[in-house]
Amino acid sequence: MPHAASGSPSNLWWAADVGPCRVVTLCSYCSTAAGSLQLAWLEKELAAVDRRRTPWLVVMMHVPWYSSHEQHWREAELGRLDAEPLLYEAGVDLVLSGHLHAYERSHPAFNGTANRCGPTYLNLGDGGNREGAPPGRYFEPAPDWSAFREASFGIGSLVLHNTTHAELSWHRSACEVAGRPSNIDFDEGCSTVVWGPGGHSDNSEMPTRRSDTTWLVRPAVRIHPSADGCTPPDGGWRGAAERAGVEEVEEVARAGAPTVAAAAAVWAPTAGV
Repeated sequence: MPHAASGSPSNLWWAADVGPCRVVTLCSYCSTAAGSLQLAWLEKELAAVDRRRTPWLVVMMHVPWYSSHEQHWREAELGRLDAEPLLYEAGVDLVLSGHLHAYERSHPAFNGTANRCGPTYLNLGDGGNREGAPPGRYFEPAPDWSAFREASFGIGSLVLHNTTHAELSWHRSACEVAGRPSNIDFDEGCSTVVWGPGGHSDNSEMPTRRSDTTWLVRPAVRIHPSADGCTPPDGGWRGAAERAGVEEVEEVARAGAPTVAAAAAVWAPTAGV
């Protein structure tokens, strides 16, 4: 892993540029407590992100911070409490996780509730595995931050169309159904029925839906989100405009970027399709 290039003391957490995106990878099983090596590195890494060079900011970790399924629920809660304010303050666009063998997409969220200025959380632990779909059930009703969830096998994609628009999509490939060959059902209208002791049907709201698509829309000029009506966390914002200076923001605007008012109008992602 390219940890040395990003100033990380460990190959368990690192960062790298991938096209117009800065990808930051965290270790779910390493300390994020105050004074820890990982938290100190994360704070320094997020402060150094240049949104002119990489307008999109994505964080990856194994264990999800946001999941409405009872299996693995809140296993990474200490990490979330330690590091979530840093991600929110830095304007992270998307957080990718796995671990739970199911799919779930959040609305933008922060501090356990929907928040239009927080990251979108995507749990993609359903790519296929020998352990099958997760035992247990989804919590009901779904929390306000949960936009889509399904305990099936599938794949996701992220397309960064430009500096302001990205498309997220997930497509189901199969369901787990007891009695089918290898307990896998490829029928388009299938829904998962977990096999073995305590087997049960997928209790999500859309267990037979084959796909999920949504857009992430962000301002071209990254001033601090408080200008868009967002409440900053303790310690204030470290926005791009604060680091780059007002002159640069004005220069970008003269080049045809949206004004602050126009940026505010598109800060929140659109609803899922």
